[in-house]
Amino acid sequence: MMNKTGNINLSIFLEIHNLQLNEKEEEAILLWRETIHKSTLGPVEKSMFTWLLTEQVLRFKNRQLIAEYKEFIFQTVQWIEGNWSEAENHLYLSLSRDVFTVHLAIYYATLMNLKNVGYEPIIQKTATAIRDRVFEKHLKGGMVICSPTHPFASTDLLLTVLPFGLFSPEDLVMVEAVKEIESSLVKQENVYASPLSNEHSELSVGLMAWYFLEKGEHAELEYYLNLMKETDETTLHIKRIIDTYISSKQNDVTITHEPFGNENKYEPQVFERFPRVPVEGEEVNVQFTAPFSSEASANVYVKTSSETMVKTANYINGKKPYWKANIGSYSAHEEVVYYIEWKENEKTITSPPYTFYPLEKIDIRGVSGQQVSDQKFEFWPEHAHSPLSLTIDLGQKSIQILKKNCSNHKDNKLKVNDILAEQGLPKLYEDHYIAPITLLVDRFGNWVDLSIRFYSPLQERFFGMGERYHQLEYRGEELDCYVYNQYRDQGARTYMPIPFYISSLGYGLHVDTSKYTRFDFAKEFDDLLSISISQHPQGEASIQFYKGTPLEIVSDFTKQTGPADMLPTWAFGPWMSSNNWDRDEVVRAQVDITTELEIPSTVLVLEQWSDETTYYIFNDAIYEPTDGSYALSYEDFTYPEWGRWPNPKMLVEYINEHGMELILWQIPIMKYLNRQHHPQKDNDEAYMIDQLYYIKDKHGKPYRIPEGWFKESLLMDFSNLQGAKWWFEKRKYLLDIGVAGFKTDGGEMVFGEDIQFADMRLGSEMRNEYPNDYIKAYYDFAQEYRPNNTMTFSRAGYTGAQKFPAHWAGDERSTFAAFKRSLIAGLSSGLSGVIMWGWDLAGFNGDIPTAELFIRSAQMAAFCPIMQYHAESKAEFNQDRTPWNVAKRTKDDRAINGYRFFANVRMNLLPYIVEQARLATSKGIPLMRAMVLECPSDPKTYSLYDQYFFGDNLLVAPIIEERAERRKVYLPSNKWVNLFNKEVFQGSQFIEVDAPLMEIPVFQKNNSCIITNLSETNPKLGSYVGNSVTLYNYPALHISADQSFSYEGIDHLNEKWVVNVSLLDDSTVLISIDSCHDKLSIVYTNTFENNISLQISERSEQIEVASGETVFIEIE
Repeated sequence: MMNKTGNINLSIFLEIHNLQLNEKEEEAILLWRETIHKSTLGPVEKSMFTWLLTEQVLRFKNRQLIAEYKEFIFQTVQWIEGNWSEAENHLYLSLSRDVFTVHLAIYYATLMNLKNVGYEPIIQKTATAIRDRVFEKHLKGGMVICSPTHPFASTDLLLTVLPFGLFSPEDLVMVEAVKEIESSLVKQENVYASPLSNEHSELSVGLMAWYFLEKGEHAELEYYLNLMKETDETTLHIKRIIDTYISSKQNDVTITHEPFGNENKYEPQVFERFPRVPVEGEEVNVQFTAPFSSEASANVYVKTSSETMVKTANYINGKKPYWKANIGSYSAHEEVVYYIEWKENEKTITSPPYTFYPLEKIDIRGVSGQQVSDQKFEFWPEHAHSPLSLTIDLGQKSIQILKKNCSNHKDNKLKVNDILAEQGLPKLYEDHYIAPITLLVDRFGNWVDLSIRFYSPLQERFFGMGERYHQLEYRGEELDCYVYNQYRDQGARTYMPIPFYISSLGYGLHVDTSKYTRFDFAKEFDDLLSISISQHPQGEASIQFYKGTPLEIVSDFTKQTGPADMLPTWAFGPWMSSNNWDRDEVVRAQVDITTELEIPSTVLVLEQWSDETTYYIFNDAIYEPTDGSYALSYEDFTYPEWGRWPNPKMLVEYINEHGMELILWQIPIMKYLNRQHHPQKDNDEAYMIDQLYYIKDKHGKPYRIPEGWFKESLLMDFSNLQGAKWWFEKRKYLLDIGVAGFKTDGGEMVFGEDIQFADMRLGSEMRNEYPNDYIKAYYDFAQEYRPNNTMTFSRAGYTGAQKFPAHWAGDERSTFAAFKRSLIAGLSSGLSGVIMWGWDLAGFNGDIPTAELFIRSAQMAAFCPIMQYHAESKAEFNQDRTPWNVAKRTKDDRAINGYRFFANVRMNLLPYIVEQARLATSKGIPLMRAMVLECPSDPKTYSLYDQYFFGDNLLVAPIIEERAERRKVYLPSNKWVNLFNKEVFQGSQFIEVDAPLMEIPVFQKNNSCIITNLSETNPKLGSYVGNSVTLYNYPALHISADQSFSYEGIDHLNEKWVVNVSLLDDSTVLISIDSCHDKLSIVYTNTFENNISLQISERSEQIEVASGETVFIEIE
């Protein structure tokens, strides 16, 4: 067989690697020795074979090879360190000399493996430089490229994933490169190695198949396997590697059919059954993947108790090809067994059998019952022979539906809707065609799903449902509650669903379950609200009602599912964050710049701090790997001067000295390394499995994430208390050196209803509940060491998320459209009881935001619970969302000035923000409030998503339209004072206000007092007061009044303020202040219709203030 790559050593390399994968230790090392002695290896090839040697050591624990080939290794390392950045001929493509990305991946993998087998740690310095070079010069248009002088996607890049591991299959720059390969290099049945190639590349086909196998995309794998001719020796070795990966013999043809796919409700696989769980009378389609040719055919054989059928499968062509057969519909609980048969000429492949039993659909139309106690009423079906009882508890304001037989039908005279109507609760839907309650029941009588339907008047509106991005009010929408990682453009999908809504008719409803729910808010029928609830086997549904105003409803809900917890004061200042800050010198530079520019920040977030493998060890730290049981302390590590983090403890001290706290990124996984090795991670994983700290799949084996982010990784089970203790012991030293909290990312990783946790909960519950388990574990861990002085910052959550603050809105683009969606997400989160919320202002993904978007976003973020900028990982250009980088990239210094002003405003308002956050937490109401919460009787507020209350006394109307410098604002009843220019407005109307780029419309409620901290030399909002959260620079009270009122509040320093504004007569106002401060100022706006005389209790003179005028008064 010919080798068409032009490099026989690449073919031998792959042959040896396949022997290693098949655990053929002796054969592998013999062929390796033979090759290095007989062949002439170029420097790139020598690096490849050094990597093979380290793989031999790591896989078979044969450390003698290191000593035996010490000189060979030394020569390789010496050459890489001296020449890695020099141009070379490509390993096998006919391209002009350059520094190729695939070569850098080989060098990098070789050095990292050598480090892992105990070679001199300083080689990490060169490995880091190589990786830096890739991100600095080998990315373009959001994707990795072949080389700087060959700036295109090419199939050799796939080797950087497998076997060399510079990238993972899910890395976005690699995903984009593969998209480009498929778009420009895959032409019908031909695959080209690069845009400069003019002939089909069999090796490229093999590399594509290998990539998609590792990525878990079976349809694409099948597509490229079908294209493989195996006429090339190198490709044949790749095919053998693929066969090894999927544990099948060479030339075997496979049928892939998984009835439930990966159990992802939003992204089904092409090889699933549709529907996954059929209901009686539903048409069932069987889809599967298998090779196709003109001679190939496939049938599905179906057997029931009454007949056997053969259904022809049709081949559906495309980049994700599959076969499909409609096998018909069936009766309830009928056993349906089917299998798939594929034929091509004389070859026949048969799948295993699959069985399902269609669910029975039971409609319950009439429900009547009796009073069983003072506050309880129990109801049963009048006709359906189904064990079901519906209990209304007036004391608890709840409906309980249980699987329970009726004991005495003759006394059932009460109608359920009579009781619901008396309580002002929604009535069950009464219609000849639509049942108020429907059950889906399996063959054992277990409830699988329960749907309950209520009448909804046309004027009813619905709010809440967790963090939603697409709109604030849901009539005409169908929403479900399913924790999901939707990268950008979330639509109705969300990281944080909550099965709770507030109705404009004066009630709230919460489905008290962790299982999957669906809400049809009058979408299918315009007067019907339908709620579908996935069931526990025992059959039970609990619906909790709340009565009152929207604020009362959300307060009661938050307290019942909470209570909410308060953040430390430092969390309310501006935050700085970027995924690009991956070393000490970079972090210090960012801190220095923000300090020099007098841009305040009280929190710094680091994401790229760890080894990206264990996620608890600082990158480049030197240590002796231990068995997985042991928790390394800070002193067990050596932090070399050449490393990225030469002294983490001193860095934390440096950050603290500049008035900031440090938060570190975390993820709850034991990472799968795409066939790579890492001694400490491998030991940790082995111990985790040995101690049964893992989640069990349906077969009792370790559950591995089946798709997406961190595919194939183990997921930590925090319900295993011993396991959680082990997990956090390894991270305790981080708190010891002063880390203040954790950015608890992810958690949307539970796929499979039958996977099992240590406390016996199943995946059907833990899909939604896992983020709370994970975050609570981190929150409690941090609180143990830093009581009331720590936090978590999380993306995912579910009911009760307010107990472990705070949360952010997840991944969004840098566009005005995404800005709007994030604003809606914040308001809907608040409507659902999530009090502490923030977002990546101006987005974190895509090209750098314009200065306009950055400033407008900063304005809004200054008036929400968390103010943070953040950026995604390195790309072709610096993507940091720091104001100075935005200014540099956009060539617009307004980004610096605009952000600085509103970051200063944030610090000025810290006394008010902390006071209001404390009140919001204690009351269980959001700090950032949709208008409907404050003005529920005003229908004009139902659709207002672009303005909101921030605490009790500020109304914020951000500019969310590009190039807009004017907007409409709805002012509720009362008078309102522009916070910045002090203009007075009458309420109960829409007004038009100017808002040039550096201004945001914010209004203070009349007859209120807002405490601020201003610069003594420039006592105005926007003045610089530094990062301190423990002292005042100069207190200033913003007061507006046209009547007497009293104010009593506790500021961010826990200091009490008492302010009395008294109208002594028609034209005289007295202000008295009781506080611990002798030196302060009052900014008073006269909102009376007439001029008044203002007297301060500490002074004898009066100040004349015209109607609508604002005066500044210093008190010493």
